[in-house]
Amino acid sequence: MLVGADPTALLLDGGLGSAVGVLGIVLMVVGHLVTRRLIRAATADGDVVDEALVLDLAASALSAGASVPGVLTALGQALEEESAGVVGRALLLADGADGDFPAAYDALVLRRECREPLQHIIGRMWLRGAELISRPGVFIVRPETEVVAGAAIEAAREVMAGGGGVVLTADLCTGSGAIAACLAKEVPGARVVAVEISETAASLARENCERLVPGRVEVIHADATDPLVLHDLNGQVDVVVSNPPYVPAGAVEDTETAQHEPTVALYGGGPDGLDIPVDVLVRSVALLRTGGVLVMEHDHEQGALLRAAALGAGFKQAETGQDLTGRDRYLRAVR
Repeated sequence: MLVGADPTALLLDGGLGSAVGVLGIVLMVVGHLVTRRLIRAATADGDVVDEALVLDLAASALSAGASVPGVLTALGQALEEESAGVVGRALLLADGADGDFPAAYDALVLRRECREPLQHIIGRMWLRGAELISRPGVFIVRPETEVVAGAAIEAAREVMAGGGGVVLTADLCTGSGAIAACLAKEVPGARVVAVEISETAASLARENCERLVPGRVEVIHADATDPLVLHDLNGQVDVVVSNPPYVPAGAVEDTETAQHEPTVALYGGGPDGLDIPVDVLVRSVALLRTGGVLVMEHDHEQGALLRAAALGAGFKQAETGQDLTGRDRYLRAVR
């Protein structure tokens, strides 16, 4: 199993690019499957492991009912006999790597050991299959947002299916532009406008959207809760989606987030973290047409409060959607 000579690519791959690494995976997954024949056959070409053959032989050993003590004995004998082959000499870690590779790779591992986010180290992150650029100073998209983006995309598609023509969507507090890019990508008939208060994040959002969906997303550097922002679209928007700052004061659960995520993207304001989400909700009432839909991510304990706030602000229907873990994660409200 060979990987390229890019240290970040190897870090993402997990660093298991050697014969011993592959055999380690097999040992973990299928247990007592190593025999002399397995070792010899798997390394017949030197450093490169024939993974299909390894699994074939592993299945045969399992069917034969090999015992754990017997396999351990066979493994010890095989490793001793093959010391001139696999064990005791350097294994190929990255094809084409130069002499600087080990030090560069070690440096990347050390950064991760110090709890720097992997997305910052490799400069990439993903949402709904879209590969996005990730940089320090901009919030890293989370798995929870998969379902939030999905709910907004579904709402936009419903408008399209109803013969609504071009679907006008607004992504408030867009951050890296992840949701906006996915909306434009998955709903070709959508016009997407994205608003972000952080200049650093707005710049990255433009870069991500132009790379993934050129010319499809308009990114505006502004306060999404300001009534003057997008005022020309009041009463016309079909779908508003938002992943605003919503973390309650002092409620960040891990040091990695606290140390590396921008505070402007985390804390929603007030002891319950709802100041900004409620402001986004109120702004959405003005932007949406009658029958328009708001999809907004929130903390798992904020569902009931935001449903009440939505109904009080003028939405006729409000419900809470769950994330992939089954926890309350987003508000879906109909104007």
